[in-house]
Amino acid sequence: MHVASVPASTSADWLARHDLDYTRATNPDAARGDLAAGRVDAVVYDASLLRHEIQQNHRNKPRVPPLIPERQDYAFALPAQSPLRAAIGTSLLKRINAPDWKQRVGKYFGEH
Repeated sequence: MHVASVPASTSADWLARHDLDYTRATNPDAARGDLAAGRVDAVVYDASLLRHEIQQNHRNKPRVPPLIPERQDYAFALPAQSPLRAAIGTSLLKRINAPDWKQRVGKYFGEH
């Protein structure tokens, strides 16, 4: 299988750690272009970003399989004494613990 990824990304690092060769794309859009043109069979990149792009712009085609080879966490970078830290933390906890959280994730990233 021929895959594309973006160099200097966590996905490219994962491929390199597992001695898997890949087509180097300049950015995620170029990788998706390689896929659409049939130059590669798959794109290895951040699943959440790919799902969002596909959900918003490609009517859920292609699809991102439910395979996550390595967990990736996300963060907000704020100054140490920022007054926004507590407000953002509280808001995030409320959102992810809300009964409709899975539906919200599905709306923005598609079902997976």
